[in-house]
Amino acid sequence: MRRRGSKDVSIIWTSFLMKIVGLWLATDRNEQRQRDFALIYTVGTLFISICIAFRDIYYSWGNFSNSVFICCNILYVAIVLLKISVLYAHREEFFNLIAFTQKNFWRLYDDPQELLIITGCKKLCNFSIVLIIFCAQGTCAGYMVTPLIENIGKNESDRALPFNLWIDFPVGLSPYFELLFILQILCVYHVATCYICFDNLLCIVNLHVAGQFRILQHRLKNLGNAIRDETGLPRYEKCCYERLKDCVVQHQTLIEYCKRLEDIFTVMVLGQVMFLAVVICLVGFQLFLADTSASKKASLVLNLGGTFFQLLIFTYSCDNLIRQSVNVGNAVFSGPWVNLPMSKAGILVRKNLIIVIMRSQKICCLTAGKFFPVSLETSTAVLSTAISYFTLLKQSSLENILEMKSKEVRDLSITVTAFYMKIAGFWTSTNYVEERRRNVTMSYTLFAILFAATTEARDLYFSWGNFSDSIYVACNIITVSLVLIKLLTSFIYNEELLGIIRYAKTNFWHSNYDTCEKSIMNKCQRTCNYLVFVFTFFAQGTVLGFILRPILVNRGKNESDRILPFNMWLELPLSITPYFEVMFFVQVVFVYHVCVCYHCFDSLLCILNLHTASQFRILQHRFANTCNEKRGKRDEDEESALSFYEYSKLKAYIRQHQALIEYCKKLEQVFNSIVFGQVLLFSLLMCLDGYLILMEETPFGRRVTFTFHITGCMCQLLMFTYSCDCLIRDSMDIADAAYNCLWSFLPMNKYGKMIRRDLMFVITRSRTPCCLTACGFFAVSLETYTKILSTAMSYFTLLRNQSENAIKT
Repeated sequence: MRRRGSKDVSIIWTSFLMKIVGLWLATDRNEQRQRDFALIYTVGTLFISICIAFRDIYYSWGNFSNSVFICCNILYVAIVLLKISVLYAHREEFFNLIAFTQKNFWRLYDDPQELLIITGCKKLCNFSIVLIIFCAQGTCAGYMVTPLIENIGKNESDRALPFNLWIDFPVGLSPYFELLFILQILCVYHVATCYICFDNLLCIVNLHVAGQFRILQHRLKNLGNAIRDETGLPRYEKCCYERLKDCVVQHQTLIEYCKRLEDIFTVMVLGQVMFLAVVICLVGFQLFLADTSASKKASLVLNLGGTFFQLLIFTYSCDNLIRQSVNVGNAVFSGPWVNLPMSKAGILVRKNLIIVIMRSQKICCLTAGKFFPVSLETSTAVLSTAISYFTLLKQSSLENILEMKSKEVRDLSITVTAFYMKIAGFWTSTNYVEERRRNVTMSYTLFAILFAATTEARDLYFSWGNFSDSIYVACNIITVSLVLIKLLTSFIYNEELLGIIRYAKTNFWHSNYDTCEKSIMNKCQRTCNYLVFVFTFFAQGTVLGFILRPILVNRGKNESDRILPFNMWLELPLSITPYFEVMFFVQVVFVYHVCVCYHCFDSLLCILNLHTASQFRILQHRFANTCNEKRGKRDEDEESALSFYEYSKLKAYIRQHQALIEYCKKLEQVFNSIVFGQVLLFSLLMCLDGYLILMEETPFGRRVTFTFHITGCMCQLLMFTYSCDCLIRDSMDIADAAYNCLWSFLPMNKYGKMIRRDLMFVITRSRTPCCLTACGFFAVSLETYTKILSTAMSYFTLLRNQSENAIKT
């Protein structure tokens, strides 16, 4: 009953979008006319969009930022035109492919294992399609909201449309403005629909074909198991042979299906791979470097996020097709052929199985125009290409922009982090009143965390035995445990932590830098701003999910049935007014405080690491220019005075180097326990988050909450491993900078020899990196990020297997 009542949301949505475009199956003549009309409307919309974009870039040429924005829009329309042209040229083959898929793949299954495979495939499709559609719709909403915000307070004649028309007509006046605004928004939404629907369909088809290969593997592994105990050996051999013939026919059908899929989509895949590298570069440029408004940046964030996920799911579905087609051979080997006797039928079955294994060694895949097969490796190649394009674009446009904006850069990351650290009670104070306020705040913080830990521990005790609820509570307990580790470590090393912050305020966060050094600091501040903002956003989104879930669940319920964000397990009428409202408020306040303590220490560590790494980069710049004074024809006294001046500078830089090394040791002393706790628990935390997201019985509200949580965890992990990696690399690069100064032009007098000798000391010391370790066990770097993700995937696999075994038993 559950299977028959289920709906495949991804297929419903994708077929609906394909019908809007006009490229879908029609059951009668009336539907065919509707499809033809939709296709004509689509072509008209694309023609209007491309005309507007080309006129806009013609009149905007010379304004670099606007030209990049318009080129990005032209690319979207161009890729949509390519997709529609390819599918229209292969429409008969495409419709036959869809009809075959509907008949043979999108159907009911009787075998429980086959049903489980298809259900997992549908879940992944639903999650992917909904997320891509959300990002696309958010991007369209950004195009619509941006001019509305910009037009606030303007006269009618000054109002702007989403896209410039550049025509001699009063487009800003009513009713022309409203009509053109609606026309442009309709065009934008239709282009977005055309852009995502084909990729959604290809993703669904790939994943379902991979699911069919998995079903084939299941059938080959269990060849003849069902009749083993009911028949004699001769009958068993014959049944195995008959079932094997059915499996071979299914395998041949799937191979032929993949060939047809390749013939239809290969050109589209080639265009998509080329397009994604360029569009990621252009969107990233607008988001990170160009002078873009805040409302447009919100749209660009969704655009870039959707593009990343589109690339990931597109390459993952192709990679899954490759792996599952190859795994057919492994499934054959794992089958019951070893139990067959060496009779005529047994030998025949073995020979056929050998043929299947040999054919399975050749992969079924989608290629990009026959140039190369698309797999997950393609996603890394596309991202690498996009970064290369981005670097070229940056080098050609940013030097003047950075000089103009260097004085205007605001370090929001330090301001936001200091605010949250004050809420947690761990920040510097300037007088006795502030000191008392920090102590009170710290006491409240400890009480809030202990209350949260006690509540979750009781919840785990009373929920033990319910696997789903136990996983949920365990995830919350791990989060609270991380916060406790951070708080206790910061409390023990409170004076050292405050000393680190004071030193950074005095020596790092000032404006006494030359032009090159300001450029380094501006880049560091910009990186800190984005990392802290993204991490804080997902942390706050997780808290909002915890708060909104019970509010939405309680709608329409009686007072006695209302639920709190977290179970209290007390013999009190906590669902009755006013106890419910009071306890709800208390839990919300405490969960928000846990969230603040969870992310503020990591944000602080990231900022300190990146600013320390920037100080090493500044020191590299100074070392590299130590001996670069122009040396003309000088007498001995002038040469000696110049050498003495250069040696004095070198001594100051060496003292700065020593101070930075000592500062890194203090960072290591304070944060190594926190780092160790994070590295230990992050794998388990992300494993549990992923399980809660993908688990079938997880409520939708909880799934959204932990989607924000796991995304925030990945951003948090990347932020803190990246900052530690920067510290390692920039501290070791001091040696290269010292070598690159013009020491070879120094005279061999007293100070020249002393400079050479001291440079040797600097180079030798710089071979040992300054780093943060996990309690001394290992240095944290970007490699730690991949190891933690790998461990999390291993834990997830074990947890999923345990869950499946529990369900089967």
